[in-house]
Amino acid sequence: MDTSKDIVQEVFIKIWEQDIQYPNFYAIKSLLYKSVKNRCLDYLKSRYHRSMVQSPDIDFNHMVTDTFFIPN
Repeated sequence: MDTSKDIVQEVFIKIWEQDIQYPNFYAIKSLLYKSVKNRCLDYLKSRYHRSMVQSPDIDFNHMVTDTFFIPN
């Protein structure tokens, strides 16, 4: 829940700092919707990639050494 609030807050701040005058309510509403959706997707992508890097499925402690390629 905190992450979703953070994302919405980031989007509001970013739009506020741009200080652009929007012609009507629907323009800002669609911009907010699109921006929050895109930021959520970015967050999920980065979270997925971080989890792949931080927790590999390979356990090197239990690997078997192959002596086939070792010269005599």
